[in-house]
Amino acid sequence: TISGRVVNTGSEFDRLPEMRAELLDEFGATLRDWSFSASASGLGPGDQALFHSTYPDPPRTGDEFYLFMTFEDMP
Repeated sequence: TISGRVVNTGSEFDRLPEMRAELLDEFGATLRDWSFSASASGLGPGDQALFHSTYPDPPRTGDEFYLFMTFEDMP
């Protein structure tokens, strides 16, 4: 489960793109990836939006997992 909030710290309205999460193994290889959205499609200055995503039944291999998260249209 991933949850948190996104805050617009700028001075203009910004569109909020889809978010992307990757579940990585201990070597950095992607095991699973998925996209999800925040509770808003855009944020005005100082506004915030919550996000929550659950990936059911993650792989049970390896001892360590890492999570990498970014916006879909950003490097």
